[in-house]
Amino acid sequence: MIFYPDQYAGADPGAQARLRTHMQTEAARHLDTLETAAKAHPDLFSGTAPSVVGLYLGPALRWLALYPAGETDWFDLARWPVLQTLAQTIESRASAIAAARAEGLGPAPFTAPAPADPPEGAAL
Repeated sequence: MIFYPDQYAGADPGAQARLRTHMQTEAARHLDTLETAAKAHPDLFSGTAPSVVGLYLGPALRWLALYPAGETDWFDLARWPVLQTLAQTIESRASAIAAARAEGLGPAPFTAPAPADPPEGAAL
């Protein structure tokens, strides 16, 4: 809904903007919840022995930082320092470095993402 509000709110740009803003607020609320959970259960969020949560969260944080282009001012990973540390730990893993190189995602694909280069397969 954040990335494609037209599919849910129709063609009206105002309705799309309201939906996107609402969903960004909800996403931030959920990230707040994850930050709290990460503080309470650091073993699940450490990134040193990544869990499914951590491995999914890295790409999700990347998407929130990048998409939709021009509509990401609401997102600042520094607001969630435990999740930011998790993302840093995951992107420093050899497997993440190899994947980032293969996909052209840059040196910090989760903590300071840039559009893929080349852009094939990038969400537009």
